[in-house]
Amino acid sequence: MTEKEMELAVTNYMHWYGVATFLRCPLVTDFKDVDIGLVGVPYSGGNAIERMQYLGPRAVRNRSSSYRRAHRQFGIDPKRTVQIGIRGPVALLEQDDWAKENFASVITTEDVVTLGVPHVVAEVRRIIGDGPVYLSFDLDALDPAYAPAVADPETDGLTIREVNQMLRGFRGLNFLGGDIVCFCPPMDTPGQITAMTSAAMMLDMVSLIADRHFSK
Repeated sequence: MTEKEMELAVTNYMHWYGVATFLRCPLVTDFKDVDIGLVGVPYSGGNAIERMQYLGPRAVRNRSSSYRRAHRQFGIDPKRTVQIGIRGPVALLEQDDWAKENFASVITTEDVVTLGVPHVVAEVRRIIGDGPVYLSFDLDALDPAYAPAVADPETDGLTIREVNQMLRGFRGLNFLGGDIVCFCPPMDTPGQITAMTSAAMMLDMVSLIADRHFSK
């Protein structure tokens, strides 16, 4: 190994060195020859309590280095949409009516516990089929024990094990993209539990895309 290669290897090992990217992947500005692109959007909106979600992307990138609202105009079909992990008190009795009337399925946290993850995975696969899939994960769906730094923490949420089982049960679906939302880094624990959880989930999402589209 040359001196230059040694220097590069050392600086790559230092997760705090240089521009923060997810998993220390190369930073690119031209996506022409890129198979999978990871974009962090520093955005806070659509939430009445916490406004610090804009800090989320960098916190996830930093942590990973060491280890919607949907609308018809975006071409998202409500009849192929599944919502998982709904729970807690509601502001209005009718606030979930639109989703229940228009989505293919609304699966509560209690449903996941009662019916089991394999049942949920089978239901999602039946509805989604082989059509294009976009996964939007709201960290609020997790119990605060696994993701305390969220915009709207609510007890009795999904466990990270249940979520991991679901994600891996979705292997083979035609994933085209995904996102993780509602992360508020200033509220995280000293051990950065929420950042660590988010980074692990993001890696699983990328793996689902790569496995379907680029595996040999």
